[in-house]
Amino acid sequence: MDIIAKLAKNVIDTKYDTLPKEAIEATKKRILDTLGVLVAGAQDCKREIGLVKEWGGKEESSILVYGGKVPAPNAGWVNSIMAQAVDFDDAVAAAHLSAATVPTALAVSEARKGVSGKELIAAITAGGDLAIRILLATKDHGFLPTGTIVVFGTAAIAAKILGLGMDGMLNALGIAFTRASSTHQVASDKVLALRLVEGYTSRSGIEAALLAEKGLTGVKNVLQGTYGFFHLFSWDEVDLNALTDQLGKRFEGSRASIKKYPSCGTTHTSTAATLKLVQEIDINPREIKQVTVGVSPFVHSITGHPFKIGDNPRVEAQFSLAYTVANAILRKSSLLRHFTEPYVRDPQVSEIAEKVHPVISLKGKDLSANIEIEMRDGRKYSKSVSHSETLLERQSMTADEVKEKFRNCLSFAPNSAAVENCERIIDMVDRLEKVNDVSELVKLLT
Repeated sequence: MDIIAKLAKNVIDTKYDTLPKEAIEATKKRILDTLGVLVAGAQDCKREIGLVKEWGGKEESSILVYGGKVPAPNAGWVNSIMAQAVDFDDAVAAAHLSAATVPTALAVSEARKGVSGKELIAAITAGGDLAIRILLATKDHGFLPTGTIVVFGTAAIAAKILGLGMDGMLNALGIAFTRASSTHQVASDKVLALRLVEGYTSRSGIEAALLAEKGLTGVKNVLQGTYGFFHLFSWDEVDLNALTDQLGKRFEGSRASIKKYPSCGTTHTSTAATLKLVQEIDINPREIKQVTVGVSPFVHSITGHPFKIGDNPRVEAQFSLAYTVANAILRKSSLLRHFTEPYVRDPQVSEIAEKVHPVISLKGKDLSANIEIEMRDGRKYSKSVSHSETLLERQSMTADEVKEKFRNCLSFAPNSAAVENCERIIDMVDRLEKVNDVSELVKLLT
């Protein structure tokens, strides 16, 4: 039997009362963080929201922030797009987890009606665990794991909330496999299609579960088949132990790291190194001769291109080492507002960005960074930050730090609804296990 069956059974067997306390707390932090970045991203997604409303259909799940109800797959689609729009959502490596899984869970819960907070937490925790175990077991060969792997997580979450048994869960995962897709090229090209990957991941997972509920059958040998996931996407490079090690006891969704900076994860170590330098040393940006950013070939391929403002200023800034380093030098911070168009188009930051030169000095897919700032008078300042340092910082963000990030994100809300309910949302997520119907949380966000 395909090993996907063990993962599926674990999702079905997982109950709130069997979860470790740390897994519950990690999931609640990820839920609050996702809702915050979703509200912050809503302003940039009016075209997608307008399109979903044009499609119409059964009124069962809410479009968050703006209101109105649409079919659950469409609600998951547009809400997940909003959650990824400002690229401030959590991730494990290149797999953006919660921006797809949390909106999926809320959309299906609202459609099903009467889903408790405990059920929501269990579904998000178990589905995220399934997805990240597949991620940890496989190798990245250019496919974007949000679309190729997290889709298994959204399907598992939807199937669990719908109450499907083992056959239904397996069929949902098998159907989801037929929708697994995406590539790092959307990030390399700095296009808005990047945010759509989250939307498709949510919609495909919900649709897979709904189809399985109706009795449609899916691929049986999802992971280990002749043309299964391991062969096609991982080229048969697999760590089977990662799939089952402490299964049901350790929940790998807790590995998702909450972002400190609103830009591509490959820019975080260089941003952190630059901020350490400018906070230690009073560097006059006008006296800088050049800045060298040493990174790996993988990082360079995603964010190492020269900074140019084109059709998508926010995305182009988020996926540019030159911009993120220049921004950190000029503003001594890296905040959401720094990636809005007025800040991105600031001639001062462009002038510094022209002096920033990313070079390949590390190996493979190392996300670490080495920064050297050379001044016109010959002085040089350098700082190195390892990926493990920034990862530890992101994973160790406290509940209070996540709440503060949530409040800051809500200052970018396109309307007053979520802002007025800010503290009530925080309180409800805090005591989510005591909430009888999570549609009450949805109401606070619309």
